[in-house]
Amino acid sequence: MAAKIADRVYNGKVEDLDELTGELADIVDPAGLGRRVGAPGASTDACLEIRRLIWGHKAAEAIVTGSPNIENRDLFQVRQMIRDGWIDYCRDWLSLRARASNPDAFEPPDAELQIQRASGVFLVLLGSHLESQAASRPA
Repeated sequence: MAAKIADRVYNGKVEDLDELTGELADIVDPAGLGRRVGAPGASTDACLEIRRLIWGHKAAEAIVTGSPNIENRDLFQVRQMIRDGWIDYCRDWLSLRARASNPDAFEPPDAELQIQRASGVFLVLLGSHLESQAASRPA
């Protein structure tokens, strides 16, 4: 699976990642019971993980190429989402860790975690925001 994802990413076929959702779901939830990974309230499934990859790459592409145009208001909204998410995580991480299928995924909220994850979180949220903005524009 990792090779298939890498092949699409490195060959500029990020849009084709959606084709892998079913295969990834078979790995995450082989019995097809709707299994999610993480903790209640902070879980994910195959579809969301594929979307996160796409959003991150789309945002990076927008930053590099300038298309779509990223307005200051977009950056402010993403910054607020990051701030709100960090506040929630600082409050809830011990509870999430206690209930998680993989407790190690919920690390202590410290500066090191912020540094490690900041760019990825920013790109995923920006990509999601840009997709939402594009979907809400009249055709």
